[in-house]
Amino acid sequence: MFKSVAHIGLTVKNLDRSVEFYRDVLGLKYMGEMRMDGPETEKLFNREGCAARVAYLRPYGGENVPPVELIQFIGFNAEEDTPSLFKTSISELCFMSSDIDKDYSTLIAKGVKFISEPQTFDSTEYGFGKSRAVYFYDPDGNILELIQPIDDSDDKKSQNYELAVCEIKDRIQGESDLNANLANISAILNKYMANINWVGFYIFKDNQLVLGPFQGLAARVRINVGDGVCGTAFEKNEIQIVPDVHKFPGHIACDLSSRSEIVVPINVNGKTAAVLDIDSPILARFDETDEKYLSEVVNIIESIWK
Repeated sequence: MFKSVAHIGLTVKNLDRSVEFYRDVLGLKYMGEMRMDGPETEKLFNREGCAARVAYLRPYGGENVPPVELIQFIGFNAEEDTPSLFKTSISELCFMSSDIDKDYSTLIAKGVKFISEPQTFDSTEYGFGKSRAVYFYDPDGNILELIQPIDDSDDKKSQNYELAVCEIKDRIQGESDLNANLANISAILNKYMANINWVGFYIFKDNQLVLGPFQGLAARVRINVGDGVCGTAFEKNEIQIVPDVHKFPGHIACDLSSRSEIVVPINVNGKTAAVLDIDSPILARFDETDEKYLSEVVNIIESIWK
């Protein structure tokens, strides 16, 4: 009977404020605003003298998904209620995330209020697979959700790494500037690796590891040789895979939400010159597949290091 969902509507008290939140904070595309008034509007909403401002937004690239409709009634104050997931109503509006931990950190920094940190669920036995989810609020207290499906199969991971390696080779071809190449490599790994929240390089200078190009939150600028996971990997010249960073003596966090880590040394002319460091908010995120492909990435870096 019904072809599709046309839109998902939310009643708000201040349309301008809500548009700013959904457009500027959540990053949705503003499609425009219209006004509703007259006898048809009064009949539709069953209220005399009723008029409304209505705005529409949708995710960039989401032309095939229902837009979010924000509606502010003019001349009437919206009745306030305490939103709850436990009431018989539309409990929340859910957005699909490609990196829930990164989105969580970004929104926290913008002052968005969350109910909890992102949580991981395994519904494989019910046929729904694995996912991570978290709830938060808009300016009117409406409950919103972020969800990210988790595809952690070795085949999928290997495919993503192979795509990353191909793009890295393409990007560095003909480019001699090391800093530019490392910046692009960190961006490419961040693009293709699921469930990570920091990826970048520490470069050996003046007897310390100094922060190089990276993707993620602001990080420790200098690390002494032997300190933390990065310093240990550099000192021993060995790959470090740490399932739980909180159990690693002297761990240095680039992001406080990090739970596991992998660090791969980079060797040039027989000496360790830098390390590739990657963090994840998930315990035991890294395995032999990561070690194999990140070693290949490091081999590429070593071949262009000047």
